[in-house]
Amino acid sequence: MILAKKTAGVAIALAAADAQPLLAICVYHKPEDLWELPLLISEINPNYDMHLRVHSHMGLSTVLYCVPR
Repeated sequence: MILAKKTAGVAIALAAADAQPLLAICVYHKPEDLWELPLLISEINPNYDMHLRVHSHMGLSTVLYCVPR
């Protein structure tokens, strides 16, 4: 169920505009978000460059940035 929610949320975000939107997605809620969300985004639209940034110590505010190529 959680993966279905993630899939739907990412798909909606990617389909929200004809142009590829810039995405900033928090990936610190669950450890598996670090690899599941980038893989999911790549499956839906492989035309993104992805970057991770940790905004505080201990990885408690890690954000996945997706920039269209």
